[in-house]
Amino acid sequence: MMRRLLLPPREPIARFRALLLGFTLVMAVSNAVVIAVASDIPQPFRVAGSLAALTLAGWWYWGYRRQRFPAFGWLIEGVLLFAVASTSNLPLRALGVFYVAIQFRSLDVSRRQLPWLLAAYSVARVASLVYAPIPNPYPPLSVPVAIQIMVLVIIAIISHLLATATAQHSVIENSLRRSEERYRLLAAVTRDVVYDWDLATNEVEWSESLRTVFGHPQPSGGSGGQWWVDLIHAEDRTSFEQNIRGFLANPSDNMEGIRYRVRRADGSYATVSATMLVQRSADGKSSRVIGSIRDISTEEALQEQLRESRKMEAVGQLAGGVAHDFNNLLTVIGGHVYMLQQDVPASAPLERHLDGITAASQRAASLTRQLLAFSRKQILKPEVLDLNAVIDDVGRLITPLLGENIRFVTMLAPELEPVLADSGQIGQVLINLALNARDAMPSGGTLIFETASLHLTRESEESGRTKLPRGEYVRLTARDSGAGMDTATIARAFEPFFTTKPHGKGTGLGLATAYGIVRQSAGDIWVDSLPGRGSTFTILLPVTAAGAVPKRAEQPRAKVVPPAAGDGARVLLVEDDEGVRAFTQQMLTDSGFHVLAARDGLDGLAVAQRNDYAIDFVVTDVIMPEMGGPVMIEHLRRRTPDLRVLYMSGYTDDTDISSDLRASAEALIEKPFTSASFLAAVERVRTRDHVTVKA
Repeated sequence: MMRRLLLPPREPIARFRALLLGFTLVMAVSNAVVIAVASDIPQPFRVAGSLAALTLAGWWYWGYRRQRFPAFGWLIEGVLLFAVASTSNLPLRALGVFYVAIQFRSLDVSRRQLPWLLAAYSVARVASLVYAPIPNPYPPLSVPVAIQIMVLVIIAIISHLLATATAQHSVIENSLRRSEERYRLLAAVTRDVVYDWDLATNEVEWSESLRTVFGHPQPSGGSGGQWWVDLIHAEDRTSFEQNIRGFLANPSDNMEGIRYRVRRADGSYATVSATMLVQRSADGKSSRVIGSIRDISTEEALQEQLRESRKMEAVGQLAGGVAHDFNNLLTVIGGHVYMLQQDVPASAPLERHLDGITAASQRAASLTRQLLAFSRKQILKPEVLDLNAVIDDVGRLITPLLGENIRFVTMLAPELEPVLADSGQIGQVLINLALNARDAMPSGGTLIFETASLHLTRESEESGRTKLPRGEYVRLTARDSGAGMDTATIARAFEPFFTTKPHGKGTGLGLATAYGIVRQSAGDIWVDSLPGRGSTFTILLPVTAAGAVPKRAEQPRAKVVPPAAGDGARVLLVEDDEGVRAFTQQMLTDSGFHVLAARDGLDGLAVAQRNDYAIDFVVTDVIMPEMGGPVMIEHLRRRTPDLRVLYMSGYTDDTDISSDLRASAEALIEKPFTSASFLAAVERVRTRDHVTVKA
């Protein structure tokens, strides 16, 4: 309690109240002492006056502690003041108690209670002069008494107005303080940097988010706006200054969407979007600018990724379409080689030329498969794989490709969870990464393939690198000690046909192919690199719940498949490419089949109807104009449910192939194919059900 009394309150009005309380207590106790020792006052009056003065002191202290007085407290105070003033022997009858008390009490009463308080004090003053036990120096209704009451009223009104004004000021001040605090908190957590630029003094006040967004401390006084201008990228500074000059001279009051680059504290550059609002003086001149600066680097990067993704998608669609047509051409080339072999007598020069054509076709087919892998439209044969086993198998092929000056190291996690992917395509990814690393280490170095299990969560290190859902993954890391890549090269690393190799040394499809295969396998791939510090490619593949990795069976020795013997069997051949249709028709006819040829699905249905659906099996392309192969087969099987089918396709898109084919319930041969592989596939379709064939 003593500590509360000794420590002054913080609010000005509270300090004033505490000071007045001290005065009232001193005046009340002093009057109690003076009345108690007065010899000219009768004993009963002295006791009553002293007790009344002490009671007033206790009353005022009690109300101060409660922070309020009862609604009718003025009536109690009037009675006690009457008792003190009437028994006092002071010349002015305890007038000081009235003045100090009215000033103290008028701070707490409401506007409605103030007149009652004044009335109580005035009546008490007049009554104390009327009923005083000892003579008064002046009559109760004299001019001095009227002046005393007038002063009481003036003191009360001034104190009440002072308290009201101070309270309103405190409310406004607290509201401003809370508003400023909210502003500081919002400015600290937001990504916007807010500033207030006084054009007359060239002083700029920055929000605290300047440090959190850009890493810069508050600039020293006197730096003005030039400090910020010096941070702007040199290529953007001139246009920025021109925009500012035009903005300040223009009658428009705001400007939005100014974009430029500004240097962060760590030396990197952020792309920002600035918004400004100008205040003008009476003569129309700009006097103050309030603006915000937002770091939009993340948004810019996302937009760039979206643009790149759309570009990659467009190029992928183009590549897929080109590859499809190219596969048809390669099939036709292979068909003509077959026809030459059948019709022209064998000779050494002829065989050499035919072998050269076949080798060139195979190389072209390999390039086509890379295009399809990039466009993610190649036909995958997913199976449950042990990634470590795939690395072991491919490692034997990689070592000779790398050369003697490059050390190949594997760091494979034991008991790695299985993944669901095409082993051949994953092997292609590993080979592409190895060749890419080899070219980055012309003077030798080290290539490391490392595997590990990974639980992907929001808190994991890889969570910010990929949009894959949370779950269990297998991580493959390919790390080399080569020349590395700069930021611009990393941004285009997976872009098709982009290469840093000399002309003629690369197609620019290696990493694009790897990207397409990994993404089609429901995984993700990215690269980390620095110039001179090597490159690290990280691949995530989801763990599969399809079961354990099957044990490897011993591969039977390859057998030569005899050519198909048609025996007059009726074959419906449906192919939209004229060259492929002619080649396959020739092979089937030479093998003894009776071929019914059609150019698309609708034509195939018409041909089947004209022949009363007397068909032994169907060879059809998957994707054709008017009507594709799966839809045509669906119609034919309404008449012939057990009809056997061999599909041909350069690529299969989920929207263009039936669920039966996706479930491998049909035979399938990929373009381009050779005559031997095609005839072998025909023979297997005739003798077995539901075979998937890969050329």
